[in-house]
Amino acid sequence: LQVMLTNSQNLYAECVLKRLGEGSFESGGEAVLRALADLGVATEGLQVRDGSGLARSNRLTARSLYQTLQSMRDQPVFVEALAAGGEGTLRRRYRDLKERVRAKTGTIRGVSTFSGYVTGRDGGRYVFAILANGSAVSRARAFQDLVVQALARAP
Repeated sequence: LQVMLTNSQNLYAECVLKRLGEGSFESGGEAVLRALADLGVATEGLQVRDGSGLARSNRLTARSLYQTLQSMRDQPVFVEALAAGGEGTLRRRYRDLKERVRAKTGTIRGVSTFSGYVTGRDGGRYVFAILANGSAVSRARAFQDLVVQALARAP
């Protein structure tokens, strides 16, 4: 989990999904949707076609991603497997915030996503999910950085 989420190791993610589905991507996607529903996440319209998130036919919403993160916020095995500022996929981002940011990036052509947790200056913990379609990755990342920095300054 640590390698898969911190470093965005796509092969690990594909293997985990296939294992959940007892050998197929289709049944793995169905298993993920059942698990999300069990967590209380709205799954209508969601499509899980692969484990890495690289398939263009995957579909999710910011709301479903937020609900998933909200339901997992007290699960240290999950939260601590996400990249912290200055490590993994965030090695060049949020170095000043370090452990105050735990997040996962996602990028394919024309799409940039960023979601996770930020601890505010007084210890408040915030959940965020930012999905940007059709914009330059650099513009999307600049917006993501603004949101994370604002949350880090919040109480």
